[in-house]
Amino acid sequence: MSYWSSLKSTLAQKASELAGAPVAPEAFVNPPKPDMGDLALGCFPFAKAMGKNPAEAAEVIAAGFRDAIPGVTATTAGPFVNFTFDSAPFVAGVAEDVATASGSFGAGESGKGKTVMVEYAQPNTHKEMHVGHLRVLALGASLIRVLRHAGWEVIAASYHGDVGAHVAKCLWWMATSAGKPVDGLTEADVNDMLSALPADKRTGEYLGALYAASTHEIESRGDSAKAEVSTVQRALESHDPAWEALWKETRQWSLDEMGVLFK
Repeated sequence: MSYWSSLKSTLAQKASELAGAPVAPEAFVNPPKPDMGDLALGCFPFAKAMGKNPAEAAEVIAAGFRDAIPGVTATTAGPFVNFTFDSAPFVAGVAEDVATASGSFGAGESGKGKTVMVEYAQPNTHKEMHVGHLRVLALGASLIRVLRHAGWEVIAASYHGDVGAHVAKCLWWMATSAGKPVDGLTEADVNDMLSALPADKRTGEYLGALYAASTHEIESRGDSAKAEVSTVQRALESHDPAWEALWKETRQWSLDEMGVLFK
């Protein structure tokens, strides 16, 4: 028997003693709101047998649970008894179930015939992914695996931010620091810039450094720099051939790194 099933059986046994009537483990259900507790027991079915109305029956049962089961707290909400579990023993019990069941834990068909899309992580290109992205990567990947294990058809998606001001600033400074014109950039200029760039700089880290430097330069140069960045932004939005070629090439550096990290 799993820890969860065992816990519900223990609750049902104690509730049966207090109610003087059988209480099945299935009578314990999810409360309507998470902040009300982990499980709830409606006292309507056995209140009459206790000679009380449902709210009074709930008070009696909640009082009987006080300190009766370690790690379990019982409170009332009208005719319901709400149960809250201490996280430490609960997590330990479930972890033991996971270890015992190995790969079969959580497997099932509750999601059979259902499809869900899970969007997660969604980092920006033209910047380096870092440890701050790890949490959402791990949470998203874990949720996807849990759902698939339960029979769901899962479409995993991540919409990267590959357009916007941060991209324009990065590419503006890449061209400017290489001595290339912002207005009138040509594909030959782009080829010159890229051919002069060592392979070890074709990275998100390098692009992130350009972005950081661009922010400093814009602060130093003021309106003239802001105007040039706006020019780059408009060129990207209008699919200017030279700027789009530079954008596609640098974007791919980021996507290649992202692919490795997502895998």
